[in-house]
Amino acid sequence: PLNKPTILVINKVDRIKDKRQLLPLIDKVSQKYNFVEIFPMSAIKGDNILEFVNTLKKYLPVSPPLYPKDQITDLPLKFYIAEIIREKVFKNTSKEIPYSVAVEVESIEEGKVNKNLLIIRAIIYVEKENHKKIIIGKKGQMLKKIGKEAREELEHLLGKKIHLELWVKVKPKWKENLRLIQSLGYGYLS
Repeated sequence: PLNKPTILVINKVDRIKDKRQLLPLIDKVSQKYNFVEIFPMSAIKGDNILEFVNTLKKYLPVSPPLYPKDQITDLPLKFYIAEIIREKVFKNTSKEIPYSVAVEVESIEEGKVNKNLLIIRAIIYVEKENHKKIIIGKKGQMLKKIGKEAREELEHLLGKKIHLELWVKVKPKWKENLRLIQSLGYGYLS
């Protein structure tokens, strides 16, 4: 037991039809731990998210910034870009694609004529041919949608125009390839 305020967060409550079923669960867990706040929420629907974030702010200590204000992450830019693309794959394919998708950013280049343009080339790895077909979609429409959403978010965050080239490749058992996992930024070889 920590001497810190503890908040209970119960996600995916949108899947429970009778919300009264939550009460016994909350009661049982609350008997073991002393929660300062309890938040049933649905992250996918956005229910109770803003209230949760505002409550978190009450309990977080104020401290000086750890990074410069214009630095959006301490992760390498390629990893950050890959995660945005990966998020768009999950968002647009929902339950059709299991969490066996990886994204490798092959290159980031500044435009030769337009210095305010970034050319990003990335590969979306899947383990099965049918997953590739789902991500590409009919006449390439799903991949186009994924690319458009990722490009728009990247333009907003990076403050530059983005030319995003995406390829989808089947790489069976990519999760067992330690070198690939390391190159994607998910872990280190010992």
